[in-house]
Amino acid sequence: MPVSISKLSGRSLIGFREGTGVGPAMYASNPITGERMQPGFIPATAEEVELAVRLAAEAFDAYRRVSGRERGAFLRKIAEKIEAIAADIVERAGQETALPPARLQGETARTCGQLRLFAQVAEDGSWVNARIDRGDPELGLVKCCLRERGIEVGGHTAVVPWGANLDEIRSAVRILTGIDPPAAKRTARARGTGDRSDRQRRQIHEEDVNR
Repeated sequence: MPVSISKLSGRSLIGFREGTGVGPAMYASNPITGERMQPGFIPATAEEVELAVRLAAEAFDAYRRVSGRERGAFLRKIAEKIEAIAADIVERAGQETALPPARLQGETARTCGQLRLFAQVAEDGSWVNARIDRGDPELGLVKCCLRERGIEVGGHTAVVPWGANLDEIRSAVRILTGIDPPAAKRTARARGTGDRSDRQRRQIHEEDVNR
């Protein structure tokens, strides 16, 4: 059922209930007539602010696990709810801002259109930017618990120590793919090598690591 502006209470909405703050109210004014508009808005208490922050954190933790399809449905429902009270929104906003109804109707429609656009994006999942790299089935990188140091390359496979660090793994991948570290390239050029054997590549790598 549409909610009329007469239902405005002037209190904060925290979770699924109204706030109970007390204190002097703040009022909006009609910019054309200068009239004070009802209702007055009651400031939230410090406890209500703390509760609102806690509920927001809990909602975020739950919402981030929601599927794109559910997020899309949620955004579309918000658009539907706005449209259900669009006339009331336009009337109240016009009193507070003096903007003409046509402008406010356009803003309401634009907001609902954007919500539905974001719903479509959430549903199709393109925003995830997922990438699946299946790698090169011809190449292999193996960890060996019997190898203490260095990299051994044979054919399309490189073997590194079981506790290899990131530099050793990176070097093994470079050797497999033919992309040597800069220092190894300088060593190769100094030796005047062209196509290197597996043994030569291992020797260059070990010299690189010991630098």
